[in-house]
Amino acid sequence: MKTTGRKKSMTKYKQQEMKIVLGGFLAIVVITLVLGFAITSKKSPKAEKTTTAGTEAVEPSEDGKTTEKNESTTEEKTTKEESTTEEKTTEEESTEEKTTVDENSSPFNPQTVKIDEGNWELTLLNANYKLPDGYVPELVPAIPGSGESLDKRVQPYYEKMYNAAKAEGVYLTPYSGYRSIATQTRLHTNKVNSYKSQGYSDYEAEKMATRWSMLPGCSEHNFGVAMDICNTNDDFNMTEQYAWLQEHAEEYGFIERYKGDKEQYTGVANEPWHWRFVGVENAKKINASGLCLEEYLGKTD
Repeated sequence: MKTTGRKKSMTKYKQQEMKIVLGGFLAIVVITLVLGFAITSKKSPKAEKTTTAGTEAVEPSEDGKTTEKNESTTEEKTTKEESTTEEKTTEEESTEEKTTVDENSSPFNPQTVKIDEGNWELTLLNANYKLPDGYVPELVPAIPGSGESLDKRVQPYYEKMYNAAKAEGVYLTPYSGYRSIATQTRLHTNKVNSYKSQGYSDYEAEKMATRWSMLPGCSEHNFGVAMDICNTNDDFNMTEQYAWLQEHAEEYGFIERYKGDKEQYTGVANEPWHWRFVGVENAKKINASGLCLEEYLGKTD
């Protein structure tokens, strides 16, 4: 009986010991969890603050180390770049709107010139300047028997030039002198329609046509002071007539009006056959200067 009681006592003691061990183990686990949660909580607000505030975000560098990047500055820079891009786009769109033209309008609006009878030979005509409405010069045949006419003030100079060249075996045959406004209108309209048939707008067609056929009233042919000599072939500058004119035309008051390197001022393509009377003294001065008539007169607008 004593033995049995002793065994029960030992068993009870062991159970109590086990409870103490388990209690201690559980206490350690609880303390560990609490400490872990405290540490995690302490780190988390910092990370959250860093991410939310956007002041210092840590990014890995190429060598595996960490670098600090100012996200706020990056966002401001991005915003400024986007703003600049939008402003630039707006400016470009505004510029495009300003350069947009009415495709049905005319690119030219020439003003009427006032002919100075004391200096008539230097009257400037081009797409910016036109003759007064109804103006018609007093005409005579360019040379006896010719169907081409010139202003009677110009004709004597052309005839003298023609005869001087003829004496050297060079014939400066009058090809196209004075033209009426009706004829000029027909020629110009035909040229415009030719470009329109190729798909160009009214605006583009007239601009391109005027390089070859001047607006009615703006042509020197309408003024009776110009002559297309021999033909209007592109290779006229390879002929003996052209070579003779280059050397002697100024002696009779004529200049080559439309040179290829002066188109930006004249508005007309290269026409080596087109010779304009400006007077002997003026012709020599203009040739010596190397200027076209627009430059010489200071009217390159």
